[in-house]
Amino acid sequence: MYYQYWGMKRAPFDNVPDPDLYWSQNSSLEDAVSEILFAIEEGNDCLAVMIGDIGTGKTLGLRVILNELNPEKYRIAFITNPDLSPVQLMREIVGQLENKKIVTRFKDQLMEEFNAILFNCANQGQKVVIFIDEANVMSTEQLNQIRLMTNLQDDRQNMVIFVLAGQKELGKKLESKNLENLYQRIGVYCRIRGLEGPEAVKNYLTHRLQVCGGSPAIFTQQAYAAIWEHSQGVPRLINKIAKLCLKAGETNQVRQIGAEMVDAVASMFEREKSSSQGSSLLMSEEDAESCSKVEDQPLPTMTDLAEGREQQAATPDSASCAHPSAQPQPPSPESAALYPNLDPEMMSLIQALPSHIRSQLKVMEDKQLNSLAGKMAIQCIQERFPKNSTEDPVVVWDSIKSRIYSALKSLQEPNRYCLA
Repeated sequence: MYYQYWGMKRAPFDNVPDPDLYWSQNSSLEDAVSEILFAIEEGNDCLAVMIGDIGTGKTLGLRVILNELNPEKYRIAFITNPDLSPVQLMREIVGQLENKKIVTRFKDQLMEEFNAILFNCANQGQKVVIFIDEANVMSTEQLNQIRLMTNLQDDRQNMVIFVLAGQKELGKKLESKNLENLYQRIGVYCRIRGLEGPEAVKNYLTHRLQVCGGSPAIFTQQAYAAIWEHSQGVPRLINKIAKLCLKAGETNQVRQIGAEMVDAVASMFEREKSSSQGSSLLMSEEDAESCSKVEDQPLPTMTDLAEGREQQAATPDSASCAHPSAQPQPPSPESAALYPNLDPEMMSLIQALPSHIRSQLKVMEDKQLNSLAGKMAIQCIQERFPKNSTEDPVVVWDSIKSRIYSALKSLQEPNRYCLA
């Protein structure tokens, strides 16, 4: 695994809400965690709300809170997809609280069952806590159902607290006139922001590296600053860029990641930043060309590859990555006969290379072929990777690179294919 190359025992930057990797120095997130924990453990509130832009750590915050709760004192339900009808939402909540499948389809019966759960838990000294992530997708009808469920309390204490986390749309809904009754019941209202400045980004990355057994020296000071520049402090983007850098560094066998590699990696994909930032991770030819700087030996640059594709695109009967909507043309019948198992799409990419690069392929060492394959894969991702894709760019890039590398290796067999 790529993280083992860097001396780590686990992946430090996967975008999963792992409480073990939680960094408590993000002031807005730490304040939200502390305030909501207080509302659950010490307060007498029935509703807490956490608002934040995409990728700022809301789900991780909920997991950290959940991890802090004693299961003997709390009965917990955690809804990750609330895009349900009010009845389906109630069935999911009741089912999780009772740890069984609920077949009841009638709201009145579900409300009675929920009420019975509250009083049974209270008699056992437990409080019911219901987490709802992605609550911004909830309709007004669903949110009103939450309000009705908070009515089921006794005269002395609130027996249930709902913790809602979502994007800014959730805040707008809760503040609307239609939900004024619910809004007035909010005991804790938190807003999450990204990391504030390059130093905070460095400390965040350092914490994760050290937890996983790595060294902060993996990234140069300039690399930390570049990650801040490309992510603007959004933790999800920070994780994605850092993970891609570790993978690219392992592929290119470098011992330290500098700003040039960060710039090149950030250009591999476009992602909209949170609306508060108002910009996106933009890619450019200059950033992509810097990939060539990570190799000790001179190799074709990303600009070389791009120029080759432009020349190929100018030929009407050719296929190129520069036209992602077009289907790649198969190799010639002669080469197809020589290589019956060769990936046609990868062959079309190789044929699109400038002639001076193709002429070097037969004499390249494995390290050089691997690096070239990685750069060609970057070019493909730049031109084909959908902006709204949920796929992990590391996985996509590694898959494309492996296919290209296999095709390049097959062409090194003597007297098998004309590369010039």
